[in-house]
Amino acid sequence: VIGLLCSKTFLIWMGTDPNVLEGAALYMKIIFLGVPGNLLYNYCASVLRASGDTKRPLFFLSISGLINVCLNLVLVIVFHMGVAGVAIATITAQYLSALMILWYMSKLTGALHFSFQKLRFDVVKFKRILAVGIPCGIQGSLFAISNVLIQSSINSFGAVAVAGNGAGANIEGFVYTAMNSLYQAAMTFTGQNVGAKKPQRAMRVMGACLVVSFSVWCLIGGAALIFREPLVALYVNADDPNYQAVVAYGAHRISIVGATYFLCGILEVFVGVIRGMGRTLEPTIVSLLGACAFRVAWVVWVFPDFRSLENLYISYPISWILTSAVQFILCVYWKNRLVKMVAAEERL
Repeated sequence: VIGLLCSKTFLIWMGTDPNVLEGAALYMKIIFLGVPGNLLYNYCASVLRASGDTKRPLFFLSISGLINVCLNLVLVIVFHMGVAGVAIATITAQYLSALMILWYMSKLTGALHFSFQKLRFDVVKFKRILAVGIPCGIQGSLFAISNVLIQSSINSFGAVAVAGNGAGANIEGFVYTAMNSLYQAAMTFTGQNVGAKKPQRAMRVMGACLVVSFSVWCLIGGAALIFREPLVALYVNADDPNYQAVVAYGAHRISIVGATYFLCGILEVFVGVIRGMGRTLEPTIVSLLGACAFRVAWVVWVFPDFRSLENLYISYPISWILTSAVQFILCVYWKNRLVKMVAAEERL
């Protein structure tokens, strides 16, 4: 609700170029209307993935993605709705994915069966959910705040730099989405092994996820890095008089941030393993200090003396390295603690 009502205000605070302010504010307002659908899909998909079903959420998301693409073409090209059309297509696809996965779960039997008639509020389970969810939510929110500060600094370089940076970030988003799946896998498999009283397997889970995460980066991230200019060009109107400059800015971002994105994948796996061991507060605090606070401090104290996009972009890999080092220590520590606890229980 706050986002819906204050979108334009937030964009003004970020120093958004007046030429794109109205369109950006309209896009954000519509996108915020789609948040409930997005949340509902993510909740249901998390339940299915935790049970080992990773294919069905992907299937529903793929269908909604195709619908999103088709609606984009219809609303933008046929009805000339511009930014509003893109946003409406996005939230429509989000609500459709939520409805599809909810319908599927209503047809299941057993523990995963969903029924509107049997919806109840459970105080005990609610508290357990909050204990896990609040630290993760705070971390995500503060990560967004640090990224907003960096984006505000990028805005000071002008609309062309903003457009190029946005295009480059979109390309990186594909890499992140692929690598983030290994965070989900690390958390799920670690949790299952801890539940089975075999916490020593956490390191094997971590190793496997790190190898796959790095392989994903080599495949998808490597392609993004090699073909960065033509990929960024897909987001730029060929008739734009600043076409070459926008492409150059976007490719430049990928050459720095995208080239080091495997470090983000490493960090995500470590965090997934720790959360799979039932610890949510510690990785949140470490991430906030090592990534969020570090980036804010960088923007406030380092960037003003060395004003360049490179200076902003380099803060990402540095923060990933610092945070990953501490998260790895936490992984080893909590794994050893759990192994000792299980051994003590077995002796009893």
